[in-house]
Amino acid sequence: MKAHILFGSGLELGKFQHARQLFFFFVLSITSSWKTIPFCQEKSKASTKSESSDLAIFLSAAKHTFTLTIASQVEVPSEYSVELLGRAFLMETNQMEPSFRVAVSVEPVIGKYSCSLQVFLGDVKVWNSGHYSHFYTSDKCALELTKDGDLRLKGSNDRIGWRTGTSGQGVERLEILKTGNLVLVDALNRIKWQSFNFPTDVMLWGQRLNVATRLTSFPTNSTAFYSFEIQHSKIALYLSSGKWNYSYWEVSAYQEQKHHIY
Repeated sequence: MKAHILFGSGLELGKFQHARQLFFFFVLSITSSWKTIPFCQEKSKASTKSESSDLAIFLSAAKHTFTLTIASQVEVPSEYSVELLGRAFLMETNQMEPSFRVAVSVEPVIGKYSCSLQVFLGDVKVWNSGHYSHFYTSDKCALELTKDGDLRLKGSNDRIGWRTGTSGQGVERLEILKTGNLVLVDALNRIKWQSFNFPTDVMLWGQRLNVATRLTSFPTNSTAFYSFEIQHSKIALYLSSGKWNYSYWEVSAYQEQKHHIY
């Protein structure tokens, strides 16, 4: 697996037009071997157990959105394999390729399996619910939209590992917009939760970053990480490791941009 960190001004994310003209962005792309099987689980050839996807899904198109109204689940194998990659694709935008796709995913992470909800642009992962904190599970990875409007990831013994916290807000469906924004909306189409408010390592066209938010990239096999941060008086690029936080580029409203090179 290879980790690639990209940052720049006015750049494109590969050939994808949706992510162009960003002021600054970070991308952590994981190179892995897997093929696309729409709306079902993807399995490594090295897997020794037959995994299945129990997809209880209702899909409907409305312009460039699809909606999920019930639940989806990916089974976790009993034997650990670094090559296994289980994904249940739930929905995708009906635009010209590459389109945005949403998947429940099970991935090997340091001897365990991590369960997460992910958004892809083509084959590039652009959002991940487990970017900052992995949710480990041993038998299943289940996505559930409850009757009271809370979107949850559940694992062993129905333990909740991630949730949107939108209970009681009138949420009726989950949608993926043509911008790549994953949203929960009510009956009046008002957004109650959106992935754009929880940036990871990719900034998409139309996404905004507010003060105290950041893009963070975690290189493979390293304790250090890179971040692009928006603060009250400046924006800056950091390299961090443990308690050490080094700013190697910054610009404020009152100063010219600074480059720190030693």
